[in-house]
Amino acid sequence: MSIEDERLVPGTDDPDSQDSSRPERSRFFMILWTCMWLVLVLISPIVDFAHRNPGSARLAVATAATIAFAAIYVFATWSVMTENVVWTRRPWIWTAILCAYAVCLIVSFGSDFIGAFLFVGVSAAMMMPERYGPAAVAAVSAVTLATCLAYRVDGSKTAAEVLTIFMLGIAMTWVRRMVVVIHELRKAREQVARLAVNAERSRFAREPSAERL
Repeated sequence: MSIEDERLVPGTDDPDSQDSSRPERSRFFMILWTCMWLVLVLISPIVDFAHRNPGSARLAVATAATIAFAAIYVFATWSVMTENVVWTRRPWIWTAILCAYAVCLIVSFGSDFIGAFLFVGVSAAMMMPERYGPAAVAAVSAVTLATCLAYRVDGSKTAAEVLTIFMLGIAMTWVRRMVVVIHELRKAREQVARLAVNAERSRFAREPSAERL
């Protein structure tokens, strides 16, 4: 077997094969970071709600609903990171689901859960096409402002909520762009590798068999 043939054998001194697990590790750490962030942010409304003495049954339902909301958000994030077909074909679906869920949380359990709109804004920035992302984030910020005013939330807290959602959402539109570029570069790299292998095989097929020995 020639040196060129050995290069075509998978796993023989191929840096790509050695680094094949890197995307999976990146996705794992991204999901891990997302879960930690969810825990830190979503514990606060549950604690505030518990201080209102809603009763053990109602508190349990609110906690379970919040955990379900977090699970949907994590699944949505995973859809982006793994290029799930549902996300690529219907980019608005997870944002719509999270928005409806956030409204249900607020209506059912009060203004303590207005912070759920933060995840709706991030979802809008990550899921929607790039040209619609900023507008979607602005819309979520406006809905958050209207909800805070309707529930007579303190002015400083309202400003903090709205500004946080808007600024973080706009920042996440750049993160989404980076994720899309990384996906496109990886696909281009895979395509170049396939073309190179096909070209090498075609070259060997044209050479006399004696030259390959």
